[in-house]
Order: sequence, then structure tokens, then C-alpha cells
Amino acid sequence: AQMHLTLVFLGDTPLAQLSAIGTMLDAAAAQKRFTLSIARPGCFPNCRRPRVLWAGLGGDVAACQALKTALDQGLAPLGWEPEKRPYSPHLTLGRARQNSRLPALDPAAVQLPPISWEVDQLHLYESKLGPAGPRYTIRHTARLAS
Repeated sequence: AQMHLTLVFLGDTPLAQLSAIGTMLDAAAAQKRFTLSIARPGCFPNCRRPRVLWAGLGGDVAACQALKTALDQGLAPLGWEPEKRPYSPHLTLGRARQNSRLPALDPAAVQLPPISWEVDQLHLYESKLGPAGPRYTIRHTARLAS
């Protein structure tokens, strides 16, 4: 269950701020639930030399963007600056291991299954990197309005 959609990456966060962040998540969750779907595949940094394979999202991407904006606005008074680059919602499907090379990928040749789901909750995750990859622990959950 490592699959998740990152809305905001906080980095190292003081424990003393977790309560305020949880309160902000609860306020942002006043937004109605929405549906997302898998749309198209892609690669970071590019598909000639991929390091990360991802799936772009379709469905109510505007609601996802509105939620991201609400989180950025709620985090600003707590000391977080919103990212400068535009938000591009995606699911990470896989990463190349350190020092490995993946062959070039033609995204048009990749068929992704037609999957959609209801976004009905937000989680504040703690992530710890280990030899087997990141390990995620939920620190707070906020349910979106129905």
C-alpha cells in the first residue's frame, strides 16, 4: 500500500507542528470528495533516460488542484513556501535503482488500465528512507466532505 498521490512534500517537520498541520488538514478537507483516474504514462526526467515511471491523472483534476491550493494556503502561516513549479498530479509507478540504467520508453506503447477512484481522505505521512525504499507511516487523517 505504498501508492499515494503527493499534494505537498513538507520535508523535515518539527514534531511540535504536527498538531497545527493536522488542524489545517481538517480545514482543507471541507472540500467535497472527487474522482480521479489514471490517464497517461510518462517518465522523469525524460523517456529516453527514464529514472521514474509515472501515471498522469484524469478525472476531476481541477478539484485536486483546488485541494493542493488550499493546503498551500493553510501551510503558509505555518512557515512553508509553496513550490514554484506548477503542480502536476501523478502516481509514481516505479523508480530505477541507484546506478541502474533503464531502456528508453515509448509512453504511447504503454497501455494503462482504466482505473478510477474516489478521493475521500487526506493523510499526513511520515516517510523514512531505508535500504528497501521509503517506509510510510500515517500521522493524521482528514476525511473530505461527502
